[in-house]
Amino acid sequence: MERKRVIVAYGDIFGFAQWIKRPANAPEDIQALMEDAYEAFTDYSVSIGGVSKFMGDGIVVIKELSIGHNCRLVLDIMRKSYFFTEKVNKIIQNHWPRPHGFRVRLVAGYVYKKMVDCKNCMQGFTSNKINNVAEYIGYPINLAQRLLYVEPQTWCICHESVKQIIGAKRSGVKFHHIKNPRDNPRGIDKEDLRSLIQFSFDSRKLSEGEDKDNGNGKERTCRKA
Repeated sequence: MERKRVIVAYGDIFGFAQWIKRPANAPEDIQALMEDAYEAFTDYSVSIGGVSKFMGDGIVVIKELSIGHNCRLVLDIMRKSYFFTEKVNKIIQNHWPRPHGFRVRLVAGYVYKKMVDCKNCMQGFTSNKINNVAEYIGYPINLAQRLLYVEPQTWCICHESVKQIIGAKRSGVKFHHIKNPRDNPRGIDKEDLRSLIQFSFDSRKLSEGEDKDNGNGKERTCRKA
C-alpha cells in the first residue's frame, strides 16, 4: 500500500431512498431521472479525473494531490462541485415527484492506495479493460460520506482541511462556518463537526472553471507554493 494525500468529493440525492420506494413511481420515471443524473455524474467525474465510483444515486471522486502547492486544483474542484450540484438539482426539479436535492461534501487528507488485479474491470470512461485498478481506504473517505447526513439540505459543505489548502485570500468563493450543525450522525468526531464550512460561488460573476487573474498570470486566490 501507498500513503497518498487526496481530496474526496462525495455526493448523493437527499431523500432518494424514501422517494424511490413509493409504489406510485413508474420504472420509466426513475430511469429518466437516473439517465439524466448519470450524464451529469460522468461529466463531473471526467472534469476532475482521479478515481470515480457511481453508487445508485451517489458518486465518490478521489483525486490525488501533489506534494507541492494544490491551491489552484482544489479551488477548481470546489468550483466544479458547486456547479455540479446546481446542475443535478436542476435535473431533479425537472422530474416529479422529486427527491429533496443533491449535495456534495469535500474532505482532504491522507488515505491508503492499493493496486488490485481485476480482469473484468474498467477504469475511467474508456472501453479498454485493465488488469489493475486503484482502491483507496482511509478516514477522509468515510468522513466525506458521513457528512452527507450533516445539514443534509445544504448543497455544498467542505471540511476545514479543504479550506486550509486554498489559504485565506480567495476570489469568487463564499464561506460560511457552520458552528452548530443541526444533525450529528454517529462516527464523526466533535472536532470535525466544528470544522465544517458551507461554500458557494456567485453564478453571475463566475462561470464554471473560470480563473481570476491579477494581470501577471498568477491567480489572486492562491498563495505562492
